[in-house]
Amino acid sequence: RVAYAVEAARVEQRTDLDKLVIDIETNGTIDAEEAVRTAADILSDQLSVFGDFTHRDRGAAKPANNGVDPVLLRPIDDL
Repeated sequence: RVAYAVEAARVEQRTDLDKLVIDIETNGTIDAEEAVRTAADILSDQLSVFGDFTHRDRGAAKPANNGVDPVLLRPIDDL
């Protein structure tokens, strides 16, 4: 069983963000990792009506700052 909820999220002063919460339960016939993979495949299939997401540049999603949270790199005056 897979259920999801979209909740409001806040990061510092930004309140216009959303958080996706996915609740996955399994009866043991498949492990949790396989359940997550299957749920992701189903979600991808459902979203495919909006466009082709298979040719995404995975390198662009990696931060250029070696994994440091960009908020930590902001000047104090901006905070």
